[in-house]
Amino acid sequence: MNQTPKTPMSSKLQTIRNLYVADLPQKINNMRLAWHKVIEQKDTNDLRQLRIMIHSLAGSSGSFGLPQIQQQAEQLEALLGHITFNDEQQKSKIEQHLDIMQQSAQAAAKTNLQSQHNQQEHVLFQSQQKRHVLIVEDDPSQGDELSEQLMHYGYEVVLLRDINQLETTLSTQTIDLILCDIMHNNRENAGFEMIHQLQERNIGCKNIPVLFLSARDDLDARLKAIRAGGIGYFPKPVNIGSLIDRIEQLISPNSAQRQPHVLLVDDDTSLSQYHALLLEEAGIQTWILNEPEKLMDTLRVFSPDLVLMDLYFPNCTGVELAGVIRQQNNYLGVPILFLSIEKDISEHLLAYSSGADDFLTKPINPNHFVPLVIEKIKRFRQLRDMMLHDSLTGAFNHTSIKNLMDTEISRSRREARNMVVAMLDIDWFKKVNDTYGHPAGDRVLRDLSHLLHRRLRHTDAVGRYGGEEFMIVLGNTDIHTAMVILDGIREHFAKIIHEESDKQFQVTFSAGLAQLSDFSEGSQLVSAADDALYRAKEAGRNRICLAQMDTLA
Repeated sequence: MNQTPKTPMSSKLQTIRNLYVADLPQKINNMRLAWHKVIEQKDTNDLRQLRIMIHSLAGSSGSFGLPQIQQQAEQLEALLGHITFNDEQQKSKIEQHLDIMQQSAQAAAKTNLQSQHNQQEHVLFQSQQKRHVLIVEDDPSQGDELSEQLMHYGYEVVLLRDINQLETTLSTQTIDLILCDIMHNNRENAGFEMIHQLQERNIGCKNIPVLFLSARDDLDARLKAIRAGGIGYFPKPVNIGSLIDRIEQLISPNSAQRQPHVLLVDDDTSLSQYHALLLEEAGIQTWILNEPEKLMDTLRVFSPDLVLMDLYFPNCTGVELAGVIRQQNNYLGVPILFLSIEKDISEHLLAYSSGADDFLTKPINPNHFVPLVIEKIKRFRQLRDMMLHDSLTGAFNHTSIKNLMDTEISRSRREARNMVVAMLDIDWFKKVNDTYGHPAGDRVLRDLSHLLHRRLRHTDAVGRYGGEEFMIVLGNTDIHTAMVILDGIREHFAKIIHEESDKQFQVTFSAGLAQLSDFSEGSQLVSAADDALYRAKEAGRNRICLAQMDTLA
């Protein structure tokens, strides 16, 4: 029988294994008592409960690296599936399996080493709030202009004019992305050569995305960029909008995207903790549910991106629980993975028919388990994002932003907090389309969306309400604070340079704000903010107005 591959364990994983092994003799003794009860009372329900206990042991013992116990448990479960209460030979075999399991458990407990308390503790992944871009450009005017535009979008910019200082800069500062001109000190390939040398020596920029800038736009230059380790190439004059699109893709994922959430439904406490720690070490937040009857409340509170579930529970099956999950529209697309020792293909097919996305056989190989979970979550989020977000701007679509507003209103009332709704509209947008074309208008919409996402909090929601109008939902905020924040964004947006067909232009926006404490209904909040936006337009545009209480009349 194949054993689970040995993998390095953190101190928490080792501690859980130690506790599991220490409890194992008593757990097997409880199974022996349950078996004696089955023999005495000949109750099929008691027999079913015993089989579930042994089935669970087969899965958990394999996961914790105890293959002999796993093998005995699998054989014991098979025997119990065809038990004849009066067959003395069968009873004797079952007792033998229990004896071997008990001896193995006692031996494992005796040799079990205590975990080392000085091992490094696990820390959940937290994304950085600030993104640092290093510009390597010896042309003062081009470097300054590029720096200014990136800073308007909310990036921290480091401008380096001497490429020979690149190695020192990378060793002393935090950098998330490099923009490097290929020419320095009149040497045409100096940028390629320096980046390639540093990556070859594994210094500084080995894992940092590099985008090259150049006055050239020929195949030879682009090939050299690829060979030097660059993942992007932008001919000069650089189109800022296209550059921001690429930077956002590389280092600024959706600011509203939360840490992945996985719900573990398993009545085996030790095994569920083991799987949870494997996932948490990969930056995935987990919620362990050892009592399936609390599933509904847990789904509402935790809102998982994926559910990991055992196939058998004392009072129901995993297939039945999966059916309950799929009854609810909010969780129709959430991936469900079953974890079980079950090898019967008919049981697998039944699980798939209930809405399962995959079936993993215990013991789980951590090297396969974690990447599979991450990939399932990634695909689920991609599909969900397509449904929730506007395809042009990446902001939430009309329906999604209204739903998010309603959710935030409920939360704010529950927690006795204030919130603000802002309605934004790009000034003279029709003139932009008529003068520069609709692609230019699309570019402006994307630029505004990028700016809002970069300069607002991760907890704020940005949605494209329709056309050139955006809605912003700012939780735990009063109207005067929101005014200061959005007015700063308005000033930055007015200074951003947009480009189309070698023509440059600038655009402004107007906005209206309303706060929950002044209105009783979500519809009133939106109407008040919209009315304030209208007054901003009437007052000359490129400004922000606050809602008036008389809009209720």
